[in-house]
Amino acid sequence: MATSFNSATLPPHSAVIVYDLEAIGEVSTPSACMVWNIAAMVLGNGDHVLEQYVILPVEQIPPPPHEDLFNVTHEFLAAANAVPMQEAIRLLWRWAANFYKPELGGVVVLVSHGNFRFDKPLLEAEHVRYQCLPPSNAFFFDTLHWFRSLHRKADSYALAALYRHKFTAEIKNQHLAIYDVYALARLIKAEEKPMTGIMYLMFNTPLLRIPSVGLHTQRMLVDKGGVYSVEALVAMFRNEAAYDTHELVGMLVKRAGILTDTATNIANYIVANTT
Repeated sequence: MATSFNSATLPPHSAVIVYDLEAIGEVSTPSACMVWNIAAMVLGNGDHVLEQYVILPVEQIPPPPHEDLFNVTHEFLAAANAVPMQEAIRLLWRWAANFYKPELGGVVVLVSHGNFRFDKPLLEAEHVRYQCLPPSNAFFFDTLHWFRSLHRKADSYALAALYRHKFTAEIKNQHLAIYDVYALARLIKAEEKPMTGIMYLMFNTPLLRIPSVGLHTQRMLVDKGGVYSVEALVAMFRNEAAYDTHELVGMLVKRAGILTDTATNIANYIVANTT
């Protein structure tokens, strides 16, 4: 499920948490990666911080693919009081529960840079791997797309590049999760405006992961079409369109008001990724 997000108008008893994950593995395949560092901070309150290291269940930790990345070792993790990933997940949600009240309608929104491409699917994979259930009212928002909408002509939207441009400084100890959290929180604060966009529940693939879908098309699909995730499009293709690509295109055009060419690209992506 997806819904509109405005950091200034969330329901009472809600919280926005900036978080970051560091992992080993190929970043282009988050589900195959393994987390070794989790950090989080309540946005607007740097006194509420979580920093946790995680035991890697591998005999040998591969060296980092780039020399500027942190060279994590079993010895480092042991000295940092690392815990098994299953326990780290429980600690994360237990800590987050201190700052919002779901019984009073509050939600928690986990925000990171590149969230939809890496952090969210990686966290989902770890939940599946260790059979952990997330809270039902935990949403995710990606600042990468928000910054793109604010600064349309930036040379790079990488966190380090945005930070360097804004503050003429480098992120201290980047690629340790807590420092990326501090950097992102500082960038968000410097914009002096609420974050806005679409936020997604865990295990709901953001529509922005479809190559032909941008912020405008995403908004039309959610607000006009009632389509809240890639999984919803797959269900529409299987059930309502009865595996007919042309019918799915027509439904997208009629319901969401998007252009036929865009609807065709979306439908082709759904067909190609539906087994």
